Amino acid sequence: MINVDDWAEIRRLYFAERLGIKTISRQLGVARNTVRTAVRGSAPPDYKRGARGSSGHAVTHPSRYSRRIDPNLGDDQRLIAQANRSRSGRAAEQ
Repeated sequence: MINVDDWAEIRRLYFAERLGIKTISRQLGVARNTVRTAVRGSAPPDYKRGARGSSGHAVTHPSRYSRRIDPNLGDDQRLIAQANRSRSGRAAEQ
């Protein structure tokens, strides 16, 4: 993404200096499509950061595994079963 200064320079070279898109892209080291977008756009580029989710979305909830394992097992046996499931996927169920 180009900044506002680059956008202004591209437009100046195109409209005032009458340079072609290919020449401008070579001089500034940007893609031709970037130059085309800057020339066609009437407003300078603006960057908006997307909405951030909560940090809890990145972590898999532990209850996801506890539903699949027999709740009557002891803690040690439940941990072993969870480890086997995570290593071998569906093979541990069979």
